[in-house]
Amino acid sequence: MADSNKTLIYCTNSYPSDVYSEKVFADSELEAFREYFDRIILLPVDDLGHKLGFESQLPDGVEVDWSLTRQKATHSRLVKLFYIFHPYVVRSLIDVTREARSASQWLKGFMQAANTITIARAVKKVLHNNKLLPGNSVLYSLWFLDTASANAYIASKYGWKCITRAHTSDLYDIDTHRIFRSAEVRRRLLGHIESVITISEHGRRYLANKFPEHISKFKVIRLGSNRSIQPGSYSLADGVSRPLEIYTVARITDCKRLSLIVDIIQKIAHYTPDRKIRWTLIGDGDYRREELLAQIESADEPNLELRHAGLLKNEEIQEIYAKRPPQWFMLMSDTEGLPVSMGEAMSYGIPVITTDVGQIGELVDSKSGLMFPVDVDPDECARMLANMIFDTERQRSMSLEAVAAWESRFNASVLAHQTAALVNALL
Repeated sequence: MADSNKTLIYCTNSYPSDVYSEKVFADSELEAFREYFDRIILLPVDDLGHKLGFESQLPDGVEVDWSLTRQKATHSRLVKLFYIFHPYVVRSLIDVTREARSASQWLKGFMQAANTITIARAVKKVLHNNKLLPGNSVLYSLWFLDTASANAYIASKYGWKCITRAHTSDLYDIDTHRIFRSAEVRRRLLGHIESVITISEHGRRYLANKFPEHISKFKVIRLGSNRSIQPGSYSLADGVSRPLEIYTVARITDCKRLSLIVDIIQKIAHYTPDRKIRWTLIGDGDYRREELLAQIESADEPNLELRHAGLLKNEEIQEIYAKRPPQWFMLMSDTEGLPVSMGEAMSYGIPVITTDVGQIGELVDSKSGLMFPVDVDPDECARMLANMIFDTERQRSMSLEAVAAWESRFNASVLAHQTAALVNALL
């Protein structure tokens, strides 16, 4: 049971909505947070969920405040210009001017500072309207973005405790053409953030190396995935009569290298003409979509079936995994964080074929998956897999290890309670 009069301000991008990543993350966390807090107020930046009526699906004790989405300054760059003389913005721009290497980076720095004040005004109004005090409420951001900066600003001015999660694009400052964040601005704000919860050890080390003076604030609690349906007793190794099935659940985007997967699977089929193989892609996207579909349709190996199932609801995917799981899950990205789709597959005993990139090694090891270097040669990979993936004893052993790895490292229910306990400890 939650202690009396404890409120969590939970800042999101668009949740409550059906945007996949936020929904998977937030659904698990809210269930855990409800055990500690009497009241949870969601504060989204985007009103997609309001337009679609998702607030009606929220559990008891969880509500939405749409005031941030209705502020003109939230979505108007012109209105944000009025903040150019705000003390916080001025100080931030001094740091940005020292660090920016182009006019575009300088503009990004200004917009981030203005967004911080815009969001902080909305958060402060929510706190005031609900008569909340630093002693009975906590500020939490699902992303290490402008909402986290706004909460840190409020913490510095009014004494609230705040905490934030950090994932990938909101954490790493790698692609400076698209992303620019002033290190000095972040360093100053970190002085007022109690903890930054990264989803991987790799992310924690990145922050620790960049901001060593705040190393004690960086924690690792993975987001994980939920297994919503109890797996059935269907045998994965039922002989040659069933095609060997491989699933990929991913957006059609450049980093997922879906064309490479198709190429590898075609070669496997070529090297094993006496075995039936079926590959299913679940997901959609715009990146060279027609080229990929043409590649799928042109496959001419008689023992191979390639299918594009399009977008499926998460519940539908998990129902497939529970009732008739594929033998393997395959993802050959050239960059990754910790893929939730991979964790979901492993929770149903589906071992993975993947590249050793990003933080995948924190979830998958040689017992639960087959890992290849990012610069893998398709033909060499196919020859190796042709000798491995039809081995039912190997697959059965890896299936058990996949479940064990998910249970110990990626069970969202367990991990969400760790996050909720950490946030609750601030009060």
